[in-house]
Amino acid sequence: MEQFQAEHKATIGDKYKIGKGGYPDNGSGYYAQKLTYAKWLDFNNWQRVQMNHVETLPLVGMIMLIMGLYWPVLTLCFGIVIFICRAGYTFMYVRSGPEFRALFGTPMNIFRMLMLVGMVVQLAVDFIRG
Repeated sequence: MEQFQAEHKATIGDKYKIGKGGYPDNGSGYYAQKLTYAKWLDFNNWQRVQMNHVETLPLVGMIMLIMGLYWPVLTLCFGIVIFICRAGYTFMYVRSGPEFRALFGTPMNIFRMLMLVGMVVQLAVDFIRG
């Protein structure tokens, strides 16, 4: 980040310093222009995997919390499978790019959908029973 200090100081002054790692640049901004294409691609693959985790974690957490009240052992098993698929998804995406994410992403999505359907059916049954 040393190469940006003079330009940053001339533009911003002493108001704040450049963040460690170049933040708030998320891999597509001003600092990323200085990366080689290979480093930029690698960084953006990691960024995409991380954002996929952020996007899916709240839904999976909520489903597992509710489903775990009714079927704790089944929920644990589903959680383990999703965890293994998530680790495989991360490894394949970062190592081989997005075209190989389906190898682990598809089973992970199937288990998430099964959990969602199971939760909705159970809640509907409870609602009907009163």
